[in-house]
Amino acid sequence: QQQQQQQQQQQQQQQQQQQQILLEELQTQLSEFVPILVFVNIMKNNNNSNLESAQYYQSIISMGSSMSTELQKTNPNVRVMVGSAKTGQGVRSAFEWLIPLAKQQKVKKQQFQLDKYHD
Repeated sequence: QQQQQQQQQQQQQQQQQQQQILLEELQTQLSEFVPILVFVNIMKNNNNSNLESAQYYQSIISMGSSMSTELQKTNPNVRVMVGSAKTGQGVRSAFEWLIPLAKQQKVKKQQFQLDKYHD
């Protein structure tokens, strides 16, 4: 019984290692070819005064900017943007960033696959 438990533990460790390898490979591929947009949706709170709302919006925008800066250190294809789905504020600029980059990354991926095929 003890031997079976050891074998199960070894199998679990191997599975975890394989999952970690797959995750690292996926992250490598994503960082090269997939732009990632994190859109932070601001929701209006009617219980707050205009000053409190303005401070809230500013803190969310500041947080989004600092998150974006940190994420871009490891992946230049990541952007955190803040806006409102209800009013549309920020949505256009988010897509203006995302769509051209997605097209550019698609071309890079195709070129990578061609280069890989010819090697």
